[in-house]
Amino acid sequence: MERIDGSGNLIERRDYAGSFLFEGESLSEVLTGEGRLIPWRMVKPDFFVRDHLGSVRAVVSGDGRVLEENSYYPYGLQIKPLSRSNYAKSDIRNRYKYNGKEEFADLQWLNYGARFYDAAVGRFWTRDRYSEKYSLMSPYQYAGNSPVTNIDVNGDSVYVIFDGKEKMLYIYNDNNTRYDYSDDMLIASYKAHNIVSSKSKGKWEDGIYQMLDQNFPYTHGDRVDDKGIKLDSKNGAYGAYGIFRAKNIKETTTGLRREGMGIHSGRAYLAFEKRKTLGCIRTTDKAMETLQSAIDEYGVFHTLIVRNNRKSINSDKVRPIKPGYKPIVIPQVKSRDKTRVFIEFQTLKI
Repeated sequence: MERIDGSGNLIERRDYAGSFLFEGESLSEVLTGEGRLIPWRMVKPDFFVRDHLGSVRAVVSGDGRVLEENSYYPYGLQIKPLSRSNYAKSDIRNRYKYNGKEEFADLQWLNYGARFYDAAVGRFWTRDRYSEKYSLMSPYQYAGNSPVTNIDVNGDSVYVIFDGKEKMLYIYNDNNTRYDYSDDMLIASYKAHNIVSSKSKGKWEDGIYQMLDQNFPYTHGDRVDDKGIKLDSKNGAYGAYGIFRAKNIKETTTGLRREGMGIHSGRAYLAFEKRKTLGCIRTTDKAMETLQSAIDEYGVFHTLIVRNNRKSINSDKVRPIKPGYKPIVIPQVKSRDKTRVFIEFQTLKI
C-alpha cells in the first residue's frame, strides 16, 4: 500500500505478508491472535481487548500499561470523550480499531480488504460487487444496516450450497469475483440432509436464499425440549452450535410462508439419516464449527443455495451452479531480505 501526495511524492509505503507488516524496508509489527508483537521488544507483546464485533476496545502492554481505550458509536466512529491514548513517544501506535480493521488516520477510513469503509457516514465508498444479490439494500450499505449485531469481515461474503441429491453441504469463499463461480474457493464439504418428519410442511425448495444470521448462529440459551435435553447441545434439537437461520421464505410452488428455516446439527444419539427436522437442513457439529470459522476468516454468510432438493420455479436456475476449486495462496514478499525475515519469524516459538 502506498500513499502519494498531489505532487506525486511518496508519503508512506506499507507491505503486508500475512500477519507481518513492513514500513519501508523495515519490519514494523507482527499481528497475532491476541494482539501484536513489536520486533524490538519481543518479550513484551501488546494485547488487544476486543468486544463481540472484534473491535479493539483497549490495548494493554505486556507490562500491564493500558496504552489506549476506545469507545465507538454503532457504525464505528470513535467517541472521542470516552476514548484515550497513553502511548509513550517510543511506542508504535495501534492502527487496528473498529471490527479490528486497520484505520488510515488522516482519512479515518477502515480497510476491509475488498473496500474502504467510512465510519463517519456508515457506508463504504465503493459499490458492493455483489449488490445485485441484495436488491433491497444500498450497494454502499454496511453490515445489512445492523452494525450492532452484524459485521462485514472483508466487504465480501461466504456462501453455502446444499445439494439434496448428493446430501452434501459445501462452504465457499467467493474469491472476490462477481458472478464467476469457477474460481471460488471450496473451504470444506460435509454430509447433510433435508429429511423431514411427518409434522413438517415439506422439504426446502430449490432456490437462492438470503441469511438472517450472517455472523453468528442463533442460540436458545438454557431452553430444553420436552425430554429435558438442552436445545443447543450435541444431542439437542439444534446441536452444540445453534442454528444459522435464513430470512423468512415464501414458497414458489405453494405460496406457503415458512419461518425459522436454517442449518443446524444435533440429535447425535441417532443415526445421521434418522435425525429428521421440520424443514431445516441437518448437518454435523464439525460443519457448523467450520462455517463459523469461515465467517470469521473470510466474510459474512450472506447466501444459501439449495439445489436438487425439492422442485421449484428456481430449480433450473440453481442446478447448473457448480463452483470450481481454488486453493488458498499465502502471500509472499518479493524482496529477498523481507522474505528471509518472514521465514525467520514463522519459526519463532511464540
